[in-house]
Amino acid sequence: MAENGFPEVLVIEPGGEIYPETIPQGLEPLQQLVGGYLEAPWCADERASILCNDQGKLVGLEPNFYATAVWHELTPAMRGNDDVIHGTVVITGGVDGYGNTQSIPTDMRDAIVKAVLRLTSR
Repeated sequence: MAENGFPEVLVIEPGGEIYPETIPQGLEPLQQLVGGYLEAPWCADERASILCNDQGKLVGLEPNFYATAVWHELTPAMRGNDDVIHGTVVITGGVDGYGNTQSIPTDMRDAIVKAVLRLTSR
């Protein structure tokens, strides 16, 4: 958690821009980041939740190959799947027992940032 008690999440834009964002608790800040209602694709790593716009493909949002690569890394069973996440993606640290969004773990955040930066530098 950030000093103010708000969770720090990681945002991945379709063009590969990646940055941390500190947000207030609640559904609305997450919906604002993805631009609509939330979808949470299955993530095998229970330390993280991946959130995207649930209508991203239908409304023509740009494919997010960077976030899709992260999703496949965190969920090995998805590797080889041709499904691609569309639009802005938010990665959180999951939720606590009260349903509050948790910060993404620092080690996971750092590893994801390095991986995306490697992909964008190709």
